[in-house]
Amino acid sequence: MRTYTHQFWAWADWKNRWLMNVAQRLMTAARSSNPKLEFGINLYYETALSTTNSLAWFSQTLTRTQEKNFDYYAIMAYHRQTMRELNLDSQKAIDLMTEVAQRATRSVGDPSRVMMKVQIFDWKSYELLPAKEIDEILTRILTQGNLSLAFVPYIDPFPLQQFKEKWNEPSKANHSLNP
Repeated sequence: MRTYTHQFWAWADWKNRWLMNVAQRLMTAARSSNPKLEFGINLYYETALSTTNSLAWFSQTLTRTQEKNFDYYAIMAYHRQTMRELNLDSQKAIDLMTEVAQRATRSVGDPSRVMMKVQIFDWKSYELLPAKEIDEILTRILTQGNLSLAFVPYIDPFPLQQFKEKWNEPSKANHSLNP
């Protein structure tokens, strides 16, 4: 791992605080017009796994986002992209996204405030992922609680009805569908 200097960490922390303060000011201004507005923040999957790496690479920390009281935490759980970046097989990438869902849910405390953005399209081959693969990642992620789901990118040929039982089960009644 690269050794970062004290100055780097001071800069990364400053950038994280600055970005969160801008977000807080935007939320406050918008809510002054409409107090019912809800806000989410988009987070890299690494943000749920490693505070150090997420601060160094993306100027994000889950702890600091929670201090700003976002309503939702959208985690980019793109397992196919992660497979390529980390040279993982499909099962290990799905395992990693399951761990991300578990850690995010544990940290946020309320699974319904965690939205897992699930990759349904292979950006390299430009093909819809196999239904079996999508089913597996949804099944694994949803074992972590009543998380919200977003399918990325949402495209018309996606067989949404085929996966409907994933969030219609009585124990999953609070799942929301966010295409």
